[in-house]
Amino acid sequence: MEYLQVNSGEAKILSWSDETPALATFDLGDEFAISAFNPATKTAGLARSVDNSTLETFLRSLLSPDVTLIYPMLQVRIVGGNIGMTSQEKLKDIVAVIRKVDEDRNFINVVSADINDKPHPESFRLTWFDGNIGPVD
Repeated sequence: MEYLQVNSGEAKILSWSDETPALATFDLGDEFAISAFNPATKTAGLARSVDNSTLETFLRSLLSPDVTLIYPMLQVRIVGGNIGMTSQEKLKDIVAVIRKVDEDRNFINVVSADINDKPHPESFRLTWFDGNIGPVD
């Protein structure tokens, strides 16, 4: 079992059968979580309820510094939100930040978006070796 400090300051106990190291978030509600995975550097990150500047810094920190790589791609997943106007505006802000960081180079690929009125998971984990998200056991 691993212990993870979550946003609320509450410790959660994680356990899963394959013992794969992962990041996780719990009780997402109407908030957005953005996961990012860089397959070239095998680095991953998970951001939740952050402002635009922090999101930009987060994404830039995971981009490959070597832009001559064949695949300097960052795989991004967006999860959360609801059908309200506040959520719609926040999603527009998230997409605008992704476009800004990408600078029309096509280095950032939004591979999935489980958002708004879709039934998105309230809690999920992000595995560091492949960037996939899945349920927290």
